[in-house]
Amino acid sequence: MIILTGGQTGVDRGAWRAARDLGIDRGGYMPSDSRDEDGPVPLEIARELKRCRRPGYPARTGMNVSRATGVLVVVANREQIQQIVLNLMLNAEHVLRETGQRGEICVRTGETDDQAL
Repeated sequence: MIILTGGQTGVDRGAWRAARDLGIDRGGYMPSDSRDEDGPVPLEIARELKRCRRPGYPARTGMNVSRATGVLVVVANREQIQQIVLNLMLNAEHVLRETGQRGEICVRTGETDDQAL
């Protein structure tokens, strides 16, 4: 088994770190500029990824999906998504408190086609 990732934030990085911690092979493609929506892909992840010939996310996603033997798709309704976000925020807050670390929990929202995300 190999975990394919584009190195982007969120679930992709979580899957990469879980695979690393469990000794599962990792790989995948990232955009040619080695960037995600927040900036440069962290070096620890970027070292293990190949760069696409073209910039942008569609090229990266296409390369990774075309090489995958299976793709995990999560389907949820609005209430389930709200519960997931709430759980993630609470878990992050607990970790910060238990470790004595200072941090920031940020939730971004947006709109597309007059539909709230």
